This record gives sequence, structure tokens and C-alpha cells, in this order.
Amino acid sequence: MSESNQIELSPCPFCKGPPAVIVTNAEYPHGEAARQSYYGDEGHWVEGYVFCHECGADGPKQEELIFDAEGYDEVKRAGARLWQERNNRHRSLYEASKAEGLNLYPRSNQ
Repeated sequence: MSESNQIELSPCPFCKGPPAVIVTNAEYPHGEAARQSYYGDEGHWVEGYVFCHECGADGPKQEELIFDAEGYDEVKRAGARLWQERNNRHRSLYEASKAEGLNLYPRSNQ
């Protein structure tokens, strides 16, 4: 990957820990999926996502049926993109709740 394609991953929203991009097997046996040049004619179901080394939180997952190393790399990039987009995806809902005082705790009795 060239430097122009690099992004700086945001820290964990919970503990500010370091993020790590990973690809895991979507089916049994679960665990980290190895990057291979070819996964056979039937392919291999994987999930790409980012997780936090410190607290174990993980971001949204991109599940894909991959057939080669290019598919592996793409699902990994997709997981990183989802991690970056997670904070602003529902920002409009947060702002609407904020305008009504619904994000305050404890809420005042009305």
C-alpha cells in the first residue's frame, strides 16, 4: 500500500487504545484468517474489522466471501473504513436528541 492510500486510524472510542485491523474466519473454526493467494473454487468467508488491543472493543465488521489475496486485502481495507466512519454514521440522530435534551443524565423531570 502506498503512503497516499494510508489513513491514520482513530483511537478506540472507549479507552483511547491503539486500533488493529484484522481479518478473521467468519465460520468455524473462528480465529485469525491467513492471507493466501487462493482460497479454492468455493472461496472462504471472512470478516474484516478493527479491534482495540487494550479493552477488546471491536468495530463494525465487513463480511465477505473471498477467493484470493486481493479479496483479503479489500475486506481488510473495508474494516478500516468502517472503523473510521463509525463515529459520524448516526451523528444526525445524536444532534436531534441533543436538541431535545435527551443526551443529558440525569434528565430533569418535566
